[in-house]
Amino acid sequence: MEKVRQLVHTHQDKLKYLVFAGAGIAAFNTLARPDFNLILYLYIFYVWNMMNDVKEVQTSEKVLCFYILAYSLIIDVTWCLFWGTRWGGKSDYESLIHSLVIFSSWIGVLLKVII
Repeated sequence: MEKVRQLVHTHQDKLKYLVFAGAGIAAFNTLARPDFNLILYLYIFYVWNMMNDVKEVQTSEKVLCFYILAYSLIIDVTWCLFWGTRWGGKSDYESLIHSLVIFSSWIGVLLKVII
């Protein structure tokens, strides 16, 4: 737990840009999936900006955001594996959008792993 707090404290400014990228990917994914990630990233950005001091409460709130991201990572991987097989074989007019959303969802998963 202390290692995560140190990591959060040392890389606070850099993580804000990764949260922006995640929000952008989540906004694109709303084309074809009900994406909770947009709200999640907006909440994390709110916590990051409003709780900018280095007090113990703010650091623990930021660490909690990482645990929420880890839980949502499990949900995203399950979604990508389930819908990737369902949407992958179709050849209708929506297949391009579905393929792009699956691809960007995997990029979002990778981004969560990096964060």
